[in-house]
Amino acid sequence: MMTIELKGVPCSLTFGGYDSNRFTPNDMSFTLSSNLLPVAALTNLSITANPSSTATTQPNWTEISLFSLSDAPALYTIDSTTPYIWLPESICSSLESALGLYYNESLQLYTYQSNATEYGTFAERNWNISFTFTLSDSISSSEVLSLTLPYAALSENKA
Repeated sequence: MMTIELKGVPCSLTFGGYDSNRFTPNDMSFTLSSNLLPVAALTNLSITANPSSTATTQPNWTEISLFSLSDAPALYTIDSTTPYIWLPESICSSLESALGLYYNESLQLYTYQSNATEYGTFAERNWNISFTFTLSDSISSSEVLSLTLPYAALSENKA
């Protein structure tokens, strides 16, 4: 069973454009790779928990900075044709610790244990977890764009 969480904006499916209801105007532009995919410097990646007043438990953290540009300056290709995110091993290890993930060798993906207790903790206990990806066009650029996604946007399990 799959549920859809509305965050104050009606759901939409847009091909060949963008949903103006979800767009925040900005002046950022990104260089394209030889495959015509956007390339960006990931300058920061953080996880934030903002438990609601109805949360049954509280996390032992409110914000974890998993990565900053000073850790590993690098450019990343943004490929919207895949649902996966490939990150350096150090970031994956931090995500593994913070979210209780483990690497499933047969799937070659990070997943929750089969009982999914960690997923239930985050999704059902109202921790309101979000991921903020801070990007710039180049490693040396001071102009940045922050994209914040709710936990549910990155989790396949919505039931």
